[in-house]
Amino acid sequence: PARPTASTQLPRTSVEELVATVWREALGVPVVSVYDNFFDLGGHSLIAVQVMARLEQQTGKRLPLAALFTYPTVAALALLLQLDGRSVTWDSLVPIKPDGTKMPLYLVHGYGLNVLLFNALARNLDPQQPLYGLQAKGLNGVDAPLARIEDMAAHYLAAIRVQNPTGPYALAGFSFGGLIAFEMARQLLAEGLEVKFLAMFDTYAYQSDQHLPWFRRTLRATATVLHQLRYTLRLLARAPGRTVANKRAQARRRLRALLNSLGHRPTEPTEFAYPPQLDVLNEQAGRCYVLRPLPVRVDVFRATEQTFYLPDFEYLGWRPYAGQGVRVHDMPGEHSLMFAPPNDQRFAAELQAALDEAAAA
Repeated sequence: PARPTASTQLPRTSVEELVATVWREALGVPVVSVYDNFFDLGGHSLIAVQVMARLEQQTGKRLPLAALFTYPTVAALALLLQLDGRSVTWDSLVPIKPDGTKMPLYLVHGYGLNVLLFNALARNLDPQQPLYGLQAKGLNGVDAPLARIEDMAAHYLAAIRVQNPTGPYALAGFSFGGLIAFEMARQLLAEGLEVKFLAMFDTYAYQSDQHLPWFRRTLRATATVLHQLRYTLRLLARAPGRTVANKRAQARRRLRALLNSLGHRPTEPTEFAYPPQLDVLNEQAGRCYVLRPLPVRVDVFRATEQTFYLPDFEYLGWRPYAGQGVRVHDMPGEHSLMFAPPNDQRFAAELQAALDEAAAA
């Protein structure tokens, strides 16, 4: 097993010792220096959930996962834990990689509602490329969450325009977050501001059917279920092990959502560690949002390994809504693994090239 070296700074206070112990157990490493970076040690969003949940159990203080961007070492995180609780902010705008001279990219959360998932992507972008994440209001369980995509977009834009009031703007969203990014672009364009780049990271443009009569909604839902069943059977024939694992994971998430809706509160940290009602509100928001065409080009970063049925695999449904066309970028991996190593390097290179082209146009 690894031992401390001359360059290893061991914990100097009881709080640093607590943080280092939690990191060692969660990361599976024998020694942690107080100046080691969480991400350099192999930390990612799921491990961060375990770390923050354990620290909350031990100290009674709840910290946002995004705090690890600003306080990525044991020493820094220990200092944050010793601050007055009111000093800990849960801002929606998260400076993932704030430095650089290029046009900044504002990236909206996907399922999970926080932005720690984008760390691996950020570390592979150009050193001069600023990247900001947008995470959901209400993650702390105190602030009232938002229930309409229009309101989420307005809230995020208000945060962005404090530090970047005039643009031009580059926006992107992952999964559900793509709908919010699209609405953000609509609101910016309505104010006469410039959106130079709009990207969807494996977001499907599902159009709301809430305005349709009940029987048409039922027919549409039945047809979708049949298509999904047929596609799942094809996946089972092609890759049975992986398909069963994916379906089990989806079933666990649905069961957890059902238990949450019935008032059950799990004792162990969940996959994303946020109040369960946020899932319900976001599902309702996506189901009610009405997509309308915009005079923009949409860059679709599409996962090449599809694990669920989509009516339009080629353009992910965006052609009717992108007035200046759709450009598709095929990314290795499946929906939840596009940003994970080794896919993160290819994704970052493709994204950086598209951003640079948009900025120069």
